Amino acid sequence: MGGENYLMRVLHVPYCFYPDPVGGTEVYVSSLMTCLSKKNIESSVAAPDIHTHFYQYNNFDVDRFSVSEKINNLEDLHGEGDEKAREEFSRILEKKKPDIVHFHALTRGVSLRLMREAKRQDIKTVFTYHTPTVTCFRGTLLHLGKNICNGKLDKKNCSVCTLHALGVNQVTAKTVNAFSVLLGDKIIKTKLRGKLWTALSMSQLMKLRHAVIYSMMKEVDKLVVLCEWAKKLCMINGVEQEKIMLSRHGLSSKSSSIIKRADMKLNFPLKIVFIGRFDVMKGPDILVKAIRNMLDLEIQFDLYGIVQNKEEKYFNTLKSLAAGDPRIRFLSPVPSEEVISLLCQYHLLVVPSRCLETGPLVVLEAFAAGVPVIGSSLGGIAELVKHQENGLLVKTDSLKDWMHVIRQCCETPSIIDNFKKNIKPPRSMELVSTEMAALYYQLCQN
Repeated sequence: MGGENYLMRVLHVPYCFYPDPVGGTEVYVSSLMTCLSKKNIESSVAAPDIHTHFYQYNNFDVDRFSVSEKINNLEDLHGEGDEKAREEFSRILEKKKPDIVHFHALTRGVSLRLMREAKRQDIKTVFTYHTPTVTCFRGTLLHLGKNICNGKLDKKNCSVCTLHALGVNQVTAKTVNAFSVLLGDKIIKTKLRGKLWTALSMSQLMKLRHAVIYSMMKEVDKLVVLCEWAKKLCMINGVEQEKIMLSRHGLSSKSSSIIKRADMKLNFPLKIVFIGRFDVMKGPDILVKAIRNMLDLEIQFDLYGIVQNKEEKYFNTLKSLAAGDPRIRFLSPVPSEEVISLLCQYHLLVVPSRCLETGPLVVLEAFAAGVPVIGSSLGGIAELVKHQENGLLVKTDSLKDWMHVIRQCCETPSIIDNFKKNIKPPRSMELVSTEMAALYYQLCQN
């Protein structure tokens, strides 16, 4: 089975896939598959959907398997996963006969049941930790929305933090959690649903979810992480270092082929850009507020973003904050393959995230375009942006600090030139695919 002449088959399992609206994980998967195809590795996709169907995307086979519409109880939602999805996934495995199943999510649809089904069919499994949602109910790894969490799975702390995210203040959250310890088991076994019942069963739901996470980490053959903080998170939860592979994000060959270093003259207005989801956790509102508070500065701030249904209220808030300021423009999102060319038209990229990122990919895209980055001093951003070298790191959610660095760049534009000189070419997806191919072959030889 080992050897470069062997046609290896790898099945990738993300949360969703093209042509649906996708995020960084799906961009990663698509780019990785393209690069692997040059290494005699045949890739295909299986992803959950409303109904079962098959199609091809960029010459890759895509099997979409359905997930049960009906959720009988809270245990179904937060436990080992959907049984109907497992049954359909089993048929996909029997049809595709992959050597490796590479999971890119942990949800009700892409679940522990699917991983165990792959093991039952004697197929090696890999899991990549793409976002904090894998291990954090809150999805940010910020305890109580403020302090960076080390990711240790602690039932009490995680329960209180999640209740706080649902709108319960910290003191009340502790009280509600105490009740949930007593009532949780009984509520979970009922068909009662809603915020109240979720809150009153939080302790048991967290115990259930943590058990799923621990099982996933134990049962997959290899855990791939994209940054140092994710590696530390896995280790603090008992994963042996030898089982973890650090393989950072990379840019696709399609992106690399259009890379041209930005040569923006440092004239005014200073052009700043945000690219990402219009989501409160992505933090664009802090930049809108900062710029609105500095009416004397010559700035053009362009925001390219995706608005999902649940984010429409936040997007409307953003527009209200910016109302009447012609310096702030909301623009339509651009295809991933056009992002680098777009970035070349700007002096600075801002990444004001309020959560721990494993990338984000847009930082690498900015560096490919030769554009410095101002970002939150959190997670993967802080691992990629070197403060005062290729950009600036700002304390998350500090309006004062964001105003200071933006004013600094306006009043002393030479620092932008200095940052540009220190930007190094980003890592490529070709290198990522080489690392993944070596891992796949190693697993199949064991």
